Amino acid sequence: MALAFNARLATHDVDAIVVNQERLADVRKYAKIVAEEMGWNHGWLNDGVKGFMVGSSLGEVIYCTPGITVVGLLV
Repeated sequence: MALAFNARLATHDVDAIVVNQERLADVRKYAKIVAEEMGWNHGWLNDGVKGFMVGSSLGEVIYCTPGITVVGLLV
């Protein structure tokens, strides 16, 4: 949302954690496709936040559709 609607000029990426590491390559592949379609930097989906999530646990499901589930994190 921040990227699509230019909501926060300081934000140039979206932080995400891929819980199912077996699907990480798929997530990166589709993030690249989205970047190309939208004209965004290929690093728009950033998984670097995972280093700050030590001791976190999964919260409630925020959004779910075939192929993607967005879950909140409890920190």
